[in-house]
Amino acid sequence: MTTPRNRPPAATPSPDVSAERAALVLWLTLATITAARAALTFVPSMWAWSLNLMRFMAPATAWALWAIAAAALVPVLARALAPVAASAGNAIERLRAWVWPACAAAAAALVAALPDRAWFVGDFLLRQYTLEDRPTAVSTWYPYALPLDLYIHDHLARDIMKHHGALANDTGRIFGAVEAALLALLALAFARALKLRGGAALVAAALVFWGGHLTMLTGYNKAFSEMPLMMAAVAVTGIALVREGRGAVAFGAVLAVSFVLHRSAMGLLPVGVLTWVLWARAHPGAWRRPLGLAAMALPLVALAFMAPRILHIVTRIDPMHFTPDEVKSAGGILPGLFMGTRLVDLANVVLMLAPMAVAIPIVGGMLGRRLPWRREGLVLVALALPFAATMPFIHPGQGYYRDWDDFAGAGMTLTLLAAWMVARMLERAPRHAWVGVAAILAAVSPSLQWLVHESDAVRGIERVETFLREPPPRTEAERARAWDYLGWRLTDLGRFDEAAASFGQLATVQPSPRVMRQWATTVALSGDPLRAQQIYQQMLARFPDVGVGWYELARLSYGLRDYDECRRAAGQLLRLHPDDIGARALIARLDSLQAGR
Repeated sequence: MTTPRNRPPAATPSPDVSAERAALVLWLTLATITAARAALTFVPSMWAWSLNLMRFMAPATAWALWAIAAAALVPVLARALAPVAASAGNAIERLRAWVWPACAAAAAALVAALPDRAWFVGDFLLRQYTLEDRPTAVSTWYPYALPLDLYIHDHLARDIMKHHGALANDTGRIFGAVEAALLALLALAFARALKLRGGAALVAAALVFWGGHLTMLTGYNKAFSEMPLMMAAVAVTGIALVREGRGAVAFGAVLAVSFVLHRSAMGLLPVGVLTWVLWARAHPGAWRRPLGLAAMALPLVALAFMAPRILHIVTRIDPMHFTPDEVKSAGGILPGLFMGTRLVDLANVVLMLAPMAVAIPIVGGMLGRRLPWRREGLVLVALALPFAATMPFIHPGQGYYRDWDDFAGAGMTLTLLAAWMVARMLERAPRHAWVGVAAILAAVSPSLQWLVHESDAVRGIERVETFLREPPPRTEAERARAWDYLGWRLTDLGRFDEAAASFGQLATVQPSPRVMRQWATTVALSGDPLRAQQIYQQMLARFPDVGVGWYELARLSYGLRDYDECRRAAGQLLRLHPDDIGARALIARLDSLQAGR
């Protein structure tokens, strides 16, 4: 019996001229991008924010990681590493027992060692503060979240905090480490599902693992951190199903879990239908068996339960992501595609999340029908197309620069497609196996840079400040949300002067009671209570019915021994809340002080 250990080596395929040309074009493209990363380090602009990250890193670390990718582009060096890559790929293909736990442990250790300390991406602060029971109300994000998201990132997180003494940020890091280990296993399984060996197997696995999605496994408590895993799991189980007819229950279960995790999983419907059809055609009668029927029923049952809630979110909440006011004022969805920096920012998002996505037009365009589209290719295209097609129409509330987490699932679908294309290209161009080494390190290098950068709060904040200061000009909404972030994060770090300046900037464009109160609070913490008193007075002149504002003004004025202003504020508080015991006690105290003079 032939086993993986004694299986005879596959015959070396004859060289494919088109594949060799595609490999060289890909190599040239990667060299250009790598050179751009170096050059943009010295350009004072945030147009190419996905490529200029080295500006905001310790120079020694930044250039050392860049040099890894640059060295792999030198053919003689890459050729020297190609046999090592082939051996590693063969270990994956031969199912060496030690490979799987070793890769999982290394992945978990990587993200655990580099926690996100900037807290800038997406709703990081919102989720963090909610778990910490800050003033942020849980209800502000519950309507957006589906049951599995809430269970993992709220209920389970709170149980861990309660019973194990973990901090709020610890829970996200624990989940992230587990998910990084699972992602490593899925990456290996992807290479095996495609029946790859040698360097092509390592390329496929490495490209799936390494990407910007790793930065969400370092403390981010939101379902977007799981979506890349779900995309990879759909690809692995779907390919296994259409190629070998096995794993129908696993495929159905992955779809079902996705539907209760996040509403964007509705984009999996096309790949779900296509995969079931291809499976049924390749294995007639399999779907009629009890196990096959149960497998197909799993996602249908999940959809039946979740459809009303998803429909409510899509119709009531999501329109602001597709047709916000600025899109309406621009004339509609199509003109809105070309507003401001949208297309440039979208390209930045793709390069950040899926650094090897550039391979899709190159390999797909140059190899065309030579790729095995019939089964695995169709599954991967059906997986990527709905998510990639909707990316240009999504208008992130905080801008692409911050809300790139919205596209994490889409980025993984592009990564999977690119990994498949590059692996199949290398199979047809064995003399250019060294390009696979360059491709791997072209993904590893920027992914590590993003992890290192996000783990440095000081440099992360510097990058946001630069985003506000340098071109291109950003919308008022984007700038306002960036100032808001800076105010809160700088407050967390005890940098009260800078936090007050950020809230002050925000108050000039959004002078809401919440913003002005936080501005006054940070000004007081910075050691200027008199200025804080003036800010409260300005706020209450504009918003006289904010009871908590009058309370805070009274308290601050009492500390300043400005008893007249303290009495006025307490009186206004009683006007709004006649039964306020604290205000009455304060007035009594003031009367006592006045009587004692």
